[in-house]
Amino acid sequence: VPSGNVDVDTGVGAKYRGMYEESLNPFNAFHRRETSRRVRSMGILDRLIYMFSSFVMGNRRARMAMLLYVGLLHLLVVATLYRTMLQADDTERERAPP
Repeated sequence: VPSGNVDVDTGVGAKYRGMYEESLNPFNAFHRRETSRRVRSMGILDRLIYMFSSFVMGNRRARMAMLLYVGLLHLLVVATLYRTMLQADDTERERAPP
């Protein structure tokens, strides 16, 4: 016969107990207040950059999208430099005396 007691050391009980204890931690409360104060004292551009970076770092899909975007930009730069190098080499060959 199952009893109505819930073991708070495992599963959902442990998760919420840890969250509750963390919310009572004075160091975490101080850290949140200081972070909030610093963000409020930032300029508008700095605040926008902070909010964007917090969103990207806090969201797995946003991190993957940013990684893909940065990777594609690097490939574009490398391809452009390679093409420019080939065109410069062809131009140099055309100018060289036979």
